Amino acid sequence: MRKLKTIALAASLVFSLAVTPTVQAKSNKTMPSSSTVREIKSAAPKKYSNCEALNAVYPGGVAKNRTLKNLKTVNGKKVNATSKKPHKVNSSLYAVNIKLDRDKDGIACEV
Repeated sequence: MRKLKTIALAASLVFSLAVTPTVQAKSNKTMPSSSTVREIKSAAPKKYSNCEALNAVYPGGVAKNRTLKNLKTVNGKKVNATSKKPHKVNSSLYAVNIKLDRDKDGIACEV
């Protein structure tokens, strides 16, 4: 019986530590400088005018997620195609350059 009480007490202590919010000390952080804000804005994905410009930076093209396979159309049917170079996976970069994905397989400018 005593062992059961000890286990229950330990479990309640662990639970209370997990649920209790932690208090953080106040910091004297200031607003970011204008140069920092410019750097954050410049980190936005770049829109490329054509596949040649995109492939100069990303030789294998840009995919919206990892699970996509490169597809090609053969006799009216889409089949898996092997890529010569690995593609960069970046959903925001793909979204900006979605018009460069001519075959609509989720990989823009694949080689």
